[in-house]
Amino acid sequence: MKKKAVLHAYDQCNLGDDLFVETIVNRYPKTKFYFWTKSNYFRDLKNLKLIRESSRIFKIFGKKELL
Repeated sequence: MKKKAVLHAYDQCNLGDDLFVETIVNRYPKTKFYFWTKSNYFRDLKNLKLIRESSRIFKIFGKKELL
């Protein structure tokens, strides 16, 4: 069974958080990560699912309830 995790980081040109997301996703390749973002920077990471802030699930539940 594949593990799932939600990442919470600041994604607006912050080098520390960008490195955190990339490092943690690459460190655990068997885990499926979900990340709410406006950025396209992380789209090449295979086990990271980007969820747009304009998505339906984000609008229904809101970010605070999902995290």
